[in-house]
Amino acid sequence: MAYLQFLSSRTVVRSCAILFTACFLTGSIFAPECAAWIFFHKPAYEGRVMDAESGEPVEGVAVVAVYWKYEIIGGPAGPDSRAINWRETLTDENGLFRIPSYTTLVAPNAKAGETRFIFYKPGYWSSPVWSGRDFLWILGPDTFFTEEIGKKEEKEFGIKKEVETITYGVINLKPADTWDERRRSSRISTPIGAKQEDLPIINNYIKNESEWLRQNRGWRRNEK
Repeated sequence: MAYLQFLSSRTVVRSCAILFTACFLTGSIFAPECAAWIFFHKPAYEGRVMDAESGEPVEGVAVVAVYWKYEIIGGPAGPDSRAINWRETLTDENGLFRIPSYTTLVAPNAKAGETRFIFYKPGYWSSPVWSGRDFLWILGPDTFFTEEIGKKEEKEFGIKKEVETITYGVINLKPADTWDERRRSSRISTPIGAKQEDLPIINNYIKNESEWLRQNRGWRRNEK
């Protein structure tokens, strides 16, 4: 009788373990992106880069999307966060760019973070410039770069519910005016683990700009 009771207990435990595993995997596979269980997915991003002064499209801007993931439970030092992949492209003659959607697998203990962007072309500041708020960082690229490019919408922001107009997908880059501004703009931190061949466009830009700065010290854009 004791043996049968022990056997029955083992069967119950095993059944519970199987049921728990099945529920866990089902939830992992079909959970929404914010949980990012097993499947990590980011949509395609599309946008246009404009000159902040002239309002003209800027061709040849290196656009890099860096995909980040965060661990839900971490070790003694806390949850880990890191870039898991990256993609780059160039803007065309109309200032347009497109980065395809990205899907991969991640550990069940991870969740998707915000995609981080780098915009760089020698002669321009590498950080985008807005007339108002930094909408890209407030809304997140999954919203800012997935709506129709140029679509305008009024939204309320902040505690005071201030209404501002958003122009989706449009990034303005400010021309650099001095040698020092170009030098500071070229100091771009590419993702840890990314090799030269992983991001050839932006790495070549940085290398060539470094040589240009060495030969043109004291340069000013509006100097006559």
